[in-house]
Amino acid sequence: MYVTSMQSLFCDAFFILNGRLMFSSLHGREANVQALMAELTLGNNQRSFQSFSFQKPDESSRPNFALSVSIFTDLCKKISKYDTHDYGRLTHVFLYAHELTALNMDQKSGWLVLPDSQDAVDLDSMVWNLVEQLADIPLLKIWQPSVTNYLKHNGHLHLYEDTINSEFAIYGLKAIHVKMPTDFENWISQSLKSKSIMSQ
Repeated sequence: MYVTSMQSLFCDAFFILNGRLMFSSLHGREANVQALMAELTLGNNQRSFQSFSFQKPDESSRPNFALSVSIFTDLCKKISKYDTHDYGRLTHVFLYAHELTALNMDQKSGWLVLPDSQDAVDLDSMVWNLVEQLADIPLLKIWQPSVTNYLKHNGHLHLYEDTINSEFAIYGLKAIHVKMPTDFENWISQSLKSKSIMSQ
């Protein structure tokens, strides 16, 4: 569990990509959650903070740049409430970038966001389902290993998990991004001619 730079909020999952908040699961008193929601409706120059960060409760108060968010664009929210024994009634909010929930068929790209405990077999199946939805041509199930390997090795399928670095930080979940290459149909055609797609 992380705390936020607004000390009254706790976070059990987040995903930051190049300084942009892609996903967070926040818990706290309703007034504190609503205060954050109000801040996020303001422009960058109007907010009381320029960045929003996460840190472990026992860590130094000095912010970790990799865990700081400075871009809050196109965010959606889902709010619920629950009762606790020690803290009374708390508010839980999911904040997430809109593109995590909608395929971009113009760009041929899409996301999956899953619990970090997601079974690997199920994950592979969900990734393949996403690829099938984004592809302009029907794909055979037996092509799955060849197609996913091609996408991974050519930078068109990215898995983000349990890492904190200068590009992204993710905790409590996994995120997968797929962007189909423009020459995908040609690669399929060439692979069928050479029978390489059937041999893996």
